[in-house]
Amino acid sequence: LSQTSKRSYVGITNNATRRLKQHNGQLTGGAKATRAHRPWLYYITVTGFPDQTSALQFEWMWKHMPLRKSNGENARIKKLNMLLQKERWTNKASLACTMPLCVNI
Repeated sequence: LSQTSKRSYVGITNNATRRLKQHNGQLTGGAKATRAHRPWLYYITVTGFPDQTSALQFEWMWKHMPLRKSNGENARIKKLNMLLQKERWTNKASLACTMPLCVNI
């Protein structure tokens, strides 16, 4: 969640501390889309994916759910709630109920 605007960003990483520092410009490698809205902080984290493919499928669907033109924390929470209720995140994804996910807000 951007501290200077009402924007939010969804992405995956295997090192959350390093990735946040990249987005905030403390380390090289942050996403271009996050540069203009620094500083960023974690608002929601979802952990427990068994592999990178599952995490990418979840990320893709979270970004492409309805309400695409709405930004900010309320829209992300609504999308996350809808996503967590789906049987599968994408057509090729494993059953969502088999994923031991932990959501932190």
